[in-house]
Amino acid sequence: MYQPSGYFQTFGLQQTHELLNAMQTGLAKQPVTSEENKKSLLDSMKAIDKIAKEFAINEKVENQLAIKLQEDILEARQTQNYEKLMAPIEESYQALYAEISSNESELQTYRTLKESIKKVNKAIKDGKEKTAENNGGDEDEEEIISETAVVRMKDPITKERITEPVRNVNCGHVYNKPSIIAFIKDNHQRNYLCQCPQPGCFNKRKLVEEEIEDYPEFFETAVLELASAAKRKKVSSTGYIDADEMNRLNRAQKDKVQSFIGITESTVENAVTYLQATNWSLELSVDNYFNNPPAQPARSSGTHAQNVKGFDNMFRKYSDDPKDNLPGKIGPNGVVRLLDDLGVDPSDRSVLILAWKLKAETQCEFSKDEWFKGMETIKCDTLEKLASFMKNSASQIQDPASFRQFYHFTFNYAKPLASRGLALPTAVAYWRIIFGENRRVEDWISYLERQQDRGVTKDEWSLFLEFLNTVKPDLSNYDPEGAWPVRIDEYVDFCSGRFKDEPMDH
Repeated sequence: MYQPSGYFQTFGLQQTHELLNAMQTGLAKQPVTSEENKKSLLDSMKAIDKIAKEFAINEKVENQLAIKLQEDILEARQTQNYEKLMAPIEESYQALYAEISSNESELQTYRTLKESIKKVNKAIKDGKEKTAENNGGDEDEEEIISETAVVRMKDPITKERITEPVRNVNCGHVYNKPSIIAFIKDNHQRNYLCQCPQPGCFNKRKLVEEEIEDYPEFFETAVLELASAAKRKKVSSTGYIDADEMNRLNRAQKDKVQSFIGITESTVENAVTYLQATNWSLELSVDNYFNNPPAQPARSSGTHAQNVKGFDNMFRKYSDDPKDNLPGKIGPNGVVRLLDDLGVDPSDRSVLILAWKLKAETQCEFSKDEWFKGMETIKCDTLEKLASFMKNSASQIQDPASFRQFYHFTFNYAKPLASRGLALPTAVAYWRIIFGENRRVEDWISYLERQQDRGVTKDEWSLFLEFLNTVKPDLSNYDPEGAWPVRIDEYVDFCSGRFKDEPMDH
């Protein structure tokens, strides 16, 4: 059983992830209609599931074994007792393997793959013969403009155009050199595990400067992709999508457009634009929409000019607090003084709503740009107007679309820069700020707190809101074959017994 293979496990997981993505794409283009073929594919999926779990177990075992060995070496140096180091590695490996394999909920990477496996299984079972209507878009798929090159030309950390390209030698992702070096140093100073910052990357190796190499060829390849995309462009510069252009979308793309609209309550034009910009990734496009919503018509320059002085007076009053040491910003102490003057408790939901309206990037901090644009948006150029806004802030999230934007904003606002998820106590605190006293939310929190060592992923955070909005309190309409995170599946399994005779209240 002992097979320490280093990067092999992670590489195997990444290959499995790519295989599942390819299967989803293939099944969208060519559904399986034969029952015999469906059975054969479903059997193959069981084998893939088993292999993915084995890869994930070994990956976690190796990581924990490495940590344990480092701790034992440190302890041996301090105590001069080397007995632990004499134990056979294979025995330690087997003991960890038995412990981890008995607790599937600890395998976050496998849980992510499990969700993809469920989607593939559902696509296999739902396979139907193509009709002339849903077949028309497949041949034209390459005609739809791909914004992949545009996305690739932006640094995943700063979202700015890459000017000094460097490449991760392990996964191949490209970054801007100054930002990735700063990212690595920041993680090191905070004692955080530093990994590739590219969303969705399955490379779990610790990221160090020695594994970053210059990549001057980046510009050539990226420009070629942009040129190719420009030749294929079928969307007008105005962003308008006409019926003929919609017909060019294949069935899977049309389904994603409808899903995007259902989640964001936006327009078809916005759905296509945001989906194309993320190479038709529904999760990334929805996240991009809520973090960077479509621009609204600008107010007149005269109206803006009238308010600038008021914005500036407030900003000067609370910025540059000597205790914060944040030149040109309103820092934590400045925020506390502001809230004191407004008579608002720092834990009140209105404070989070204000941060959302100002599009704040860091907790308890407002830059001058965030402050001016935010005050312009909420039309507050005096402290009295801002106090009134805070008092009536609940009106800003009354409609479902605004509440979704507010909810999705909170995840990125709350999480540390170097982290991909939220620590459980942080997630719990923000859920309670957002929802207040809500029995369903409290029941979910109670379940999560049984697993104190697990944080909350972005997928779990986002889809919990959809769970609340679409699944009945008695769970009677919950679809276990739906694209829910595994953790929500486990929660439903946990609740189904407890609340069989006593449904949860709203």
